[in-house]
Amino acid sequence: MASPRSSHRAELTRLREAMLERGASIDEIAAEMRARFTYGVRAAYRHAAGLTLEQVAERYNGAAGDADARTTGPRISEWESWPQGGRRPIAFNLITLAHVFGTDPGSLITVDEEALLDERERILLRELHAARRKSSSDMPLRQVTSSPSPTTEVNNSRLAPADAAAQSLEFAAWAESSNVGSSALEHLNFELSRIAVEYVHAPLLPLYRDLVMLRDSSFALLKGHQSPREAGELFFLTGTTCVLLAHASQNFGDDAAAMAHIRAAWACAEQSDHDGLRAWVRGTAALIAEWSNQQRRALEYTKEGQRYAASTDSRVRLAAIEARAAAWIGDRHRAMAALDATRRARESPARSDEFDEFGGVLSFPLPKQLCYAGTTYLLLGEADLAQRHALDAIAGYESGPETARSYGDESLARLDLAAARVALGDLDGAHDAITPVLALPAELRIHQLGVGLARVRAALAAPQFARATFARSLAEQLDEFRVTEAARSLRPTQRPAGQT
Repeated sequence: MASPRSSHRAELTRLREAMLERGASIDEIAAEMRARFTYGVRAAYRHAAGLTLEQVAERYNGAAGDADARTTGPRISEWESWPQGGRRPIAFNLITLAHVFGTDPGSLITVDEEALLDERERILLRELHAARRKSSSDMPLRQVTSSPSPTTEVNNSRLAPADAAAQSLEFAAWAESSNVGSSALEHLNFELSRIAVEYVHAPLLPLYRDLVMLRDSSFALLKGHQSPREAGELFFLTGTTCVLLAHASQNFGDDAAAMAHIRAAWACAEQSDHDGLRAWVRGTAALIAEWSNQQRRALEYTKEGQRYAASTDSRVRLAAIEARAAAWIGDRHRAMAALDATRRARESPARSDEFDEFGGVLSFPLPKQLCYAGTTYLLLGEADLAQRHALDAIAGYESGPETARSYGDESLARLDLAAARVALGDLDGAHDAITPVLALPAELRIHQLGVGLARVRAALAAPQFARATFARSLAEQLDEFRVTEAARSLRPTQRPAGQT
């Protein structure tokens, strides 16, 4: 006895073949399948074409002609499930699917779904639809695609070869036109790499101003016309710029501004359909939440980010943030499991993505991993392990390239080392650890240092140091070291030129 599933497939095949016998078009077959079986519009077209998810993915990849734009059967299924579930297809996806099915991109999305698209995508799909209608007759598609009689061609001027060719060339000129050349994309890439690398070792305020100008340039370009592929890369680069702005705003101590940039970065990640950017955005959101005492929300962000993370750095980063956030709220089991996950990810075969090419603050090297682990152990009350990991992190930064020496993370590792040594009763060692931090110039005193300093200050306030003169002297030095005021002074007092 046939299973219900095989019976349904047989029914779909009979309907499709019967309609093809009558000369029905792909659009008519899809419409009938939607009406009869209540399929979503994209699933209806796939069944009308008689294709499986994997077959659609294979043809999609052939039509896209770009290794970076490849898709899979499960991703096709996600596009079919949207908006009730799954993932939203972008205009490039719809255009490529339309090529696979032999239909208009606008036919693959309902009116209600179109309202959920970005305005630029709606305009693009409507212009493509108008161009397609302009270059075809009012006859059913099956008649247009069949061989028309000479009389029909003469009597319908819109089908005259010269006119049809002119219309095709007109559309080709529009489709190939772009306000984004390869040099513009190369410039954005170069500037993002420069800023990401300088971010870890140079004063923040000049880089922030560069980022705002870069973002404004990207926004202006996106308001023009590009090919779907160029738009995807431009959205990716713009989203990366917004991620860096979020980092900068957090270092200034402005969490609200940081989350506003994160929202823009996520929108760009969705438009570019870039999982690497999605993972990094969620990781940065987790950092912002963690440093603003919203550790449970930070854990939610790391869980979401792990859905998209593929590169080694991204996987290690998300697990390291999870470990530290879990330690903050006393969840020892989760923190230790996350630390194990960082080690497994680091030891697994290396995988990279575009963020590895940027480097700097958009990477997660081993010294940074050790720094995060040190903080995690300190929060869990493991002073010996905290000291060991902090020392290893500092040694890694000191022995590495100067351009990769993150003053922020190295300073946080030194503060963790000082707090661990206070907990172990080593006040002289704590003083040695903290001295380089106290020597930081004001322009390098990022907001997060205040949290580390407060942790050391709290450790010095323990009852066993109540009569210790050296402990009081060290506490006074910490009190004189102003972080909050310095971080606020770093914030721009006026909007950089070009900021809107």
